[in-house]
Amino acid sequence: MSRDSKPYAELLRAAIDRMPRPLRQSARRDVEELVAHAPSIRDVHALAADKTTEPRLRAQAIRAIGMVSKRTATPLLLSILREDVTDAVMLWECGKALVQTGVTGPAVTQLLPMLRHGALQQRKMAAWALAL
Repeated sequence: MSRDSKPYAELLRAAIDRMPRPLRQSARRDVEELVAHAPSIRDVHALAADKTTEPRLRAQAIRAIGMVSKRTATPLLLSILREDVTDAVMLWECGKALVQTGVTGPAVTQLLPMLRHGALQQRKMAAWALAL
């Protein structure tokens, strides 16, 4: 079974096993909650894109996308970033997920203006994402 054909929940659980011990219990609870609401990666993408999703669950979905998705998730993450630039949690979760999936051309194009002209949190996140 290739990495791409494994259910996303298995990939997340494997990533949790590599985390420092103090973070594992909380991360496991988050993954199980996300899996209960989103049985497939498509459902995770839908939760992440839906602005009406409960913020904590939406942040979990964005985090999961960064952990298990490839660059195909970049357009979704950039869309969320464009729409939620004033929400600090979504801003940072999208930034972290972009770094995990790869900050490439389209992401750089969107992050540079944010770095130059954004609010303080936007500039911090853009600088951090572009530096990695």
